[in-house]
Amino acid sequence: AWLQDDVFSGNRILELCPESGFEVVVLDPPWESKSRGVRYKCCQSQQLLQLPMEKLLASEAMVAVWVTNDPKKQAFVLDELFPAWSLRFSGCWTWIKVTNEGEPLLPFGERPRLPFEKVLVGRKSAAEAESEERKDQVFAAVPGHHSQ
Repeated sequence: AWLQDDVFSGNRILELCPESGFEVVVLDPPWESKSRGVRYKCCQSQQLLQLPMEKLLASEAMVAVWVTNDPKKQAFVLDELFPAWSLRFSGCWTWIKVTNEGEPLLPFGERPRLPFEKVLVGRKSAAEAESEERKDQVFAAVPGHHSQ
């Protein structure tokens, strides 16, 4: 099942959830960001903790959460959100934003805006994982209008 929706807009997500739960969930929360003008309604970190993930996830599931380059938001996902959802951190995917010519969209090291975004990945497993190796990934792609 594929569902793209505002997860904060009522119980619709629970109504559309498969009986066995979702095996893959990708969340792109509208984080507050100092580097961009506010163009949409932002969510507070605590709102994410209120999502009924125990009802939404299958017994074997992967959750990928896009995060800003703010270390506090990354720490929140790793130290609070994933444990609250019974997820083990399994890797960080880094998207390097490039131009059509393959050059970084922005210079590296120039905060507050950087030429990359991160996706933190957590896994839920019915069985205990045997020292699962963390799988970090790096990929480059040209961003769409929303992600520049």
